[in-house]
Amino acid sequence: MNKMRRSIYIDNIDVDKAKEKYYKRLAIKPQWEEIDVLESLNRVSFEAQYAKISSPNYNAAAMDGILVESMKTIGATTTSPKFLEEGKDFIYVNTGNMVVEPYDAVIMIEDVIEIEKGKVQILKAAHPWQHIRPIGEDIVATEMVVPSRHKIRPIDLGALISGGIQRLKVYRKPKVGILPTGTEIIEKIDRLEPGKIIDSNSRVFEALVQEDGGIPNRYSPIEDDYGKLKKAILKGVKENDILIIGAGSSAGTKDYVVHVIEELGEVVIHGVALKPGKPTILGIIEDKPVIGIPGYPVSSYLVFETFVRPLILKYIGLEEEEDLI
Repeated sequence: MNKMRRSIYIDNIDVDKAKEKYYKRLAIKPQWEEIDVLESLNRVSFEAQYAKISSPNYNAAAMDGILVESMKTIGATTTSPKFLEEGKDFIYVNTGNMVVEPYDAVIMIEDVIEIEKGKVQILKAAHPWQHIRPIGEDIVATEMVVPSRHKIRPIDLGALISGGIQRLKVYRKPKVGILPTGTEIIEKIDRLEPGKIIDSNSRVFEALVQEDGGIPNRYSPIEDDYGKLKKAILKGVKENDILIIGAGSSAGTKDYVVHVIEELGEVVIHGVALKPGKPTILGIIEDKPVIGIPGYPVSSYLVFETFVRPLILKYIGLEEEEDLI
C-alpha cells in the first residue's frame, strides 16, 4: 500500500444516518459493577433499588416538646387549662426521639407552660399522632427508592442510605482512550517554535469524557509515522472500550489514520455532512469503536459531542441526556 497517497472521502453522509449506520454495526454491551452506596453519586443504577428498611423505622417525635396521652388533654383551653405531671402524664422529648407507650402525641415545647419543676400547663388539647412521624413516613420497606437507569443525585444518596441500601449495581464506566497525533504536536510550551502546536484538544477530550461519565485514558502524542501510529492504535484498542484519535483523519499525504483503521479493522464511514468536522472517521477494530476526529478545535469539539458522547452514554446505560430519569 502506498502510505503517502491521499485519502478520499468514502461518504458525505447525513449525521443522523451516519450515527444510525455506525451504532448498528457496533455490538455495545454495557457492563455493571457493584459499588458502595457512598461512591454512587453521578453513577447510573443498573437495576431498580428497593428499600430494605423503613424510614423512619420507629415512631418518632417530629418536634421538641412533651410526649402525652392525647386522651388526658381533652378539654384543655385557654380558659380551662390542663395541668400535667412529668412521669405520670408526660415526658420530655427531642425531635427524633422514639415515641413510647402509652403516649401517642407530642405538644411543641412552645405550647407548654412550665409551672414548676415537673409540672406543666397546656392550653390546647392534642390529637392522636400529633407531631409524630410514623414508621415508613418517608420510605416503606420494599418500596422502590430509585429505578433502573437512574443517575444518582445527592438527594438519592439520602434515600438509598435511609432505606438501608449499602451496595448497589451501577453501569460500569467505559475507558476512553485519547490518542493525539501529528509530528507538529507538542505537550509543553517551552518546546514551542514555529510550526509546532501545543496539544489542547486531548485535554478537552479528557474533561469531556469525565463529565459524560467515562474514564479518560490519554496517551502522549504520536508523530506522523505509519508504523508508530499502528502500534499506538493497537495498544489503545486493547486498553480501552472506546478509542478516539485526534487529527490525521483528513486527506493529507500524512493523514494515515484511515489507512491504519482499514488495515486493523473496518472503516464504516469516512466523511460526514458536518461542518466543521467533515473528515470524521467512524471505524471498528476488534469490535470496539475507533473514531478519528479532525484536529481543528471547533470541529473536534463538535465531532466529540455528536459521535463520542452518545457512545459513552450508551455504555453507562443512557441513550441521550433526556433519558435521565
